[in-house]
Amino acid sequence: MSTVNDKANGVVNKVILIGHVVNEPDIRYISKTDDHLAQFSLETEPNVIHQLVCRGAQALYCKDLVKQGTRLYIEGHLQYVEHSHPQLKDFKWHSAQVRILSLQLIDAPERLAYPEDIKKIDFRRKK
Repeated sequence: MSTVNDKANGVVNKVILIGHVVNEPDIRYISKTDDHLAQFSLETEPNVIHQLVCRGAQALYCKDLVKQGTRLYIEGHLQYVEHSHPQLKDFKWHSAQVRILSLQLIDAPERLAYPEDIKKIDFRRKK
């Protein structure tokens, strides 16, 4: 995740992807933080799949709007997650995933329940 210090040191962490959703978003409620988490995959070219993640209201939008096969334009940043093996305590590895900041549906089917302006959702925090 980028921080203020990263920006001061000249580090840029920005990802832009366009592709098709591979699987239905996996939406979970995290009671510990009273938050929602959505995870799904995006294929940008044949056999190139990216893991995407979003939280909060953004996850709920994904639950309603993002389906398998949906074409998306994504802006976000790269973050790394550390994993450990359940039996081998010294065996750890990292995987990369994209934390979604902005999501836009491309060629979305008509959804009578949603106005056209909801197709572009920007989740960056306004200051």
